[in-house]
Amino acid sequence: MYEDFQTAFADIKTAESLVFSDRLDVFTKKIFEVAEHNRDSSATWTKGINKFSDMTDKEFIDYFNLHVTDDQKCSATVGSPDREPLKDIPSDFDWRDYGVVSPVKSQGHCGSCWTFSTVGALESHYYISTATRVNFSEQVLVDCAREEYDCYGCKGGLPSYAFNFIRDHGLATNETYPYRAEDGKILYHLFI
Repeated sequence: MYEDFQTAFADIKTAESLVFSDRLDVFTKKIFEVAEHNRDSSATWTKGINKFSDMTDKEFIDYFNLHVTDDQKCSATVGSPDREPLKDIPSDFDWRDYGVVSPVKSQGHCGSCWTFSTVGALESHYYISTATRVNFSEQVLVDCAREEYDCYGCKGGLPSYAFNFIRDHGLATNETYPYRAEDGKILYHLFI
C-alpha cells in the first residue's frame, strides 16, 4: 500500500531525515488517524490520504513554512458590528450548495496559505455580491503585500493584513497575474 502511495505522489519529495521503515510508520499512523476520524459519527467532515500523508507534523510545517504566529491586529479585527444580531438563523447552511465556495487550489512549496485564505474569502464575497465567479491572484499578495503590511511572501503572512493591502491597492485576477509558488518582484503597478 505504501509503495502505491509513493508512486501516486512521486512529485512530493519528503525530507530524507527518515529511513523507509520510519516513513512507513508515519504513513501507517496517518491511515489509522484517518480511519478513526471517519468512523466518528459526530464528525461533520471526512479525512483522506493526500500527498503529505507520510510527513511528520514538523515536516509539514517546515514544508509550507507555517511558522508565523503573529497576532492579527488590523482594521479587519478591530471593533464590533454596528447592527442588530441576526435572527432565525438556519440550523445548517452550506455555501457549496450555492456555488459560492471557490475550487480547491494548491499553494505548492510556498508558505502562502495566508494568501489563499484571503483570496478564497474575497472570491466568495465577490460572488455573493455580484453573482460573478472571479479567480483572484494569490501571487499579487505573495509579491506585493510585503513588509509594509507585515507579510513576507512565501515566508508567511496574515489574512487580516492582506485585506488591508487589498483595501489600499486592489487585486488582479489570476489570469493576469498567475500563481508561481515563489517570491517575485513587486509588480502591483501593473494592476492599480
